[in-house]
Amino acid sequence: MPAETRKGFAFNNPDLKANDRWGAVVTPDELRYVYAMGLPLISPDGQTITNETLQWYIDNAIGWVQRDLDYWFYPTEFKSRPVQGQTRDDLTALSALSIKYSSAGGTGSAATVTIANGILSTTITGETGDNLSITLEDVASMWHLVRDINAATTVSTDGYTAVLIGRQNVAPTQLEDLTATDVFDTTHTATADREEDVDFMWEDPYDFDVVTFRRFMYTKLRRRPVLEVTKFEMFDPLGEVVMDFSNDVKVNHIPGSVEVFPAFATLAAYPMLTAPTPYGVGTLRALWSDRFPDGFFIDYKTGFRNVKALKARHQELFSVCGKLAAINLMADYGDGKTAGLASSSVGLSGLSESFSTTMSATSAFFGARIKQWYDDLKRFYDQNKQKYAGVFLAAV
Repeated sequence: MPAETRKGFAFNNPDLKANDRWGAVVTPDELRYVYAMGLPLISPDGQTITNETLQWYIDNAIGWVQRDLDYWFYPTEFKSRPVQGQTRDDLTALSALSIKYSSAGGTGSAATVTIANGILSTTITGETGDNLSITLEDVASMWHLVRDINAATTVSTDGYTAVLIGRQNVAPTQLEDLTATDVFDTTHTATADREEDVDFMWEDPYDFDVVTFRRFMYTKLRRRPVLEVTKFEMFDPLGEVVMDFSNDVKVNHIPGSVEVFPAFATLAAYPMLTAPTPYGVGTLRALWSDRFPDGFFIDYKTGFRNVKALKARHQELFSVCGKLAAINLMADYGDGKTAGLASSSVGLSGLSESFSTTMSATSAFFGARIKQWYDDLKRFYDQNKQKYAGVFLAAV
């Protein structure tokens, strides 16, 4: 039996390399051969609907489901938005890759790396054959750049060691310019310009409340599931940092909440247990009150580590995304083939053919199947939306 070439969980051949090696929830092959029932999907002018077009329908469907349920599939970073004239200097650039040139038995005696005018170049003293000159515009991603650097040694037993630090799909052209920098038996980390609202999304800080403060700073985050918390800082009402609890955060992943508990050797150093202190709740009360806005700055990442982790917990979401993508696809494709078809008939004896049209939405070319999928989705949302999005209660 020939090996399966179609991609997708439906064919027991999941695409685990899509989406920067996170994986694919629904593939174009599944949309074409499962939901579209293997139809050729040829437009009235003879053009076949491409996999790229099918992927557009899939991406839109997944985006809608994530936002409808307020439940995130892909790893997505949320950063606390600066307030009161603050800045986030840590977000102006991100580490991209490290590079080192080692002298493991060769004759090289010095090495520098330079990034300028869209070119990454190296100068190796004593081994000119190992010099690099890479036009960044010609390299597809940071992952490919690391691969090319590691494979570059051609002359000596000396060699390059490049390590990917940031995201794989960052464009190498985002690397910041670098004057000649020593990389001979020493590692240099190159940084890339950060594309705000692409690499991460802004989120407002969380308010301080003395009640939740005493409950281990319990905080319900606005997005879930929580993959990890990278920063948890406490500020006073004047915008000054009280303490950085980033290393003390305990994450409740699926509910999307965090608590803080000490990683100190002794609990005596913990501010919740020693107030009033210079950094205790007594100082905060003196400055303002038991409550004030923008008390906690929390950076975190939502989603699942890969598509297999999502499938292990929420297999039903794969069908939801596939059906929603199929509804949009078949509605567009059906109207393109025969818009407004209500009924048709063929008479063999009299060689007659007739059809009637209608403006009814349920009489579309694939109207019956679309309605079935719609009813399935409606039943799912009625039964499960609160499970995913939760119920928010407020008291006045």
